[in-house]
Amino acid sequence: MIDPENLFDVGDTLFQGDPDEPHRRSAISRYYYGCHLLAAKVVGMEGDDRGGGTHRAVIKSLADRGAEKLATDLDDLCKQRNLCDYKLHKPFPSKQARKLKKKAEEARKQIEQL
Repeated sequence: MIDPENLFDVGDTLFQGDPDEPHRRSAISRYYYGCHLLAAKVVGMEGDDRGGGTHRAVIKSLADRGAEKLATDLDDLCKQRNLCDYKLHKPFPSKQARKLKKKAEEARKQIEQL
């Protein structure tokens, strides 16, 4: 069984050094899913299978609990993860990836404090 924390380790491995675009994209995807799955666990939705609706439901649950900034950050990470995974024709520069990595790290800390 994989713990959501393991996804951050995978993201860190992919982000080592000066990663190329495929590695940056994959790292951001892993960071987002680490945050999403940790948050799902915290809000009692671990293992819920609502398709894409699970992502929205977790974000809404965070906002309903008063964690609006965290919900907004997780929503942004979700959108960026979609860009990384599906919008391959759009460039994904290193600077943008570093900002998102930092946002994911901050979101992780906030989730762990809930």
